[in-house]
Amino acid sequence: MTFSPTDAAFEGFRLTRREPQMIVSLGLLYFVFTALFLVATYGPMREVMTMVTAMEGGAQPDEAEMMAMMSAYGKIMGITFVPNLIVGSIMQAAILRAYFRPEDKRYGYIRLGKDEARLTIVNLLITLIVAAVSMVGFGVVGVLFGFGMNGFPIVAVIGALLVFPLVAALIWLAVKLSLSVPISFTEGKIGIADSFRVTKGRFWPLLGMMILTGVLVIVVSILLSIITTPLTLLTGGGIAALANDTNLSGMLMTALFVWAVTSAVAYAVQSLLLYTPVAAAWKAFRG
Repeated sequence: MTFSPTDAAFEGFRLTRREPQMIVSLGLLYFVFTALFLVATYGPMREVMTMVTAMEGGAQPDEAEMMAMMSAYGKIMGITFVPNLIVGSIMQAAILRAYFRPEDKRYGYIRLGKDEARLTIVNLLITLIVAAVSMVGFGVVGVLFGFGMNGFPIVAVIGALLVFPLVAALIWLAVKLSLSVPISFTEGKIGIADSFRVTKGRFWPLLGMMILTGVLVIVVSILLSIITTPLTLLTGGGIAALANDTNLSGMLMTALFVWAVTSAVAYAVQSLLLYTPVAAAWKAFRG
């Protein structure tokens, strides 16, 4: 089967047209996750939104306030990292199931089983790999900049120049890992090593597909925001309402509900457009 980067990038639109009910099933799943997210992170999220609103109004936070906001962000990440990984993997599995097994329509393609567990492990490994490379690479750059600020300007220049190959290495890594999820789903095993093997000699076509997919997702996201932003503003400003309402008033609950619904729909559409192209690429290479 011939691989066309352009055709693969548009495969998400085709799947959405064929299975429009997936926007509902994926949206409902993400809505439930968002509601639980708001309950679990209400305190630190309100701290963050209060600070963000103050900064948007021109206030300059001091060091203590910045540390408090970073601490709140850390709490949010700590609470949501694993659940977000699991929910994302469930959504990926549903999209891949719709693409590779269209006859298996039960529950809107959403399951909670071995496929989802496997994809969660794969996504965790991918996150750890990318994080490790980023931390080591940018850590070296940071050390070089530190030397530069202490009287060694040439070292700082070297550090600045290293940013470019580091970014290139991360892009290369993203392409090499790009087929890990669809391979893991269809082959029933951890497919990271297989992704490196299958993508050999196919870097540029895959990169072109990923860039075009990213552009399409951005365009669709902008169009969706044109529709959802006025609705969010009319109902209280979405999650930003946390900064202005210390009590769980009816207005705040309405604002958060509308924000959760619009976010869920947008994320469902974006996921369909983002994850289907790599499935199409794997299908073409798999033959």
